[in-house]
Amino acid sequence: MHSEACIGQKKSVYEGTNAVPRSGDPGRVLHLGLTDGELANRVIVVGHHTRADLLSGFLEAEDSGSVFKLASDRGFLTYTGQFAGERLSVVSIGMGLAMMDFFLREARAVVKGPMAVVRLGTCGCLQEHVKVGNVSVADGSALVQRNYSGLTVQSLRQPKPSTCTLAQLMRHGSGVFFFLGRRYANIHGLLPHV
Repeated sequence: MHSEACIGQKKSVYEGTNAVPRSGDPGRVLHLGLTDGELANRVIVVGHHTRADLLSGFLEAEDSGSVFKLASDRGFLTYTGQFAGERLSVVSIGMGLAMMDFFLREARAVVKGPMAVVRLGTCGCLQEHVKVGNVSVADGSALVQRNYSGLTVQSLRQPKPSTCTLAQLMRHGSGVFFFLGRRYANIHGLLPHV
């Protein structure tokens, strides 16, 4: 290929693709579709849009006169407003480790300062002593990776403990029964016997 062939070609629409890609003006992150300041430092993350819609009903308008809402073209839905005098976002991310990874990387890119992220959702592995309606708080988590072709466990990472203070505050913060237990994130479907 001759060097003349590259003259006059447009630059990529994305900037910083070795980090978190942004496009447009102002620069918006690729999956969330957000730019600086549109996501609060305190975030509630849910899986389904209807749950985000429901929780957004508790938000009050910001100085702009309304609750911020943005549905990205990659399936993320974000609301930002005020709750009890604090700025709060509710974001629907879908399911799975990849979606949480996209969310955390891009959220960190558009938020300045410390963040608090709480994931609300359903539990697919209820046990007999944990009743429907109980709140489960993870006291640790682990990642399970599988070879989905061979149905073998490739790796089971050692569980990492959660922040004890946060787990204790959640557990003792209300009259709701909390169950403490491990959470296993599984990339390809089946959990090993642990």
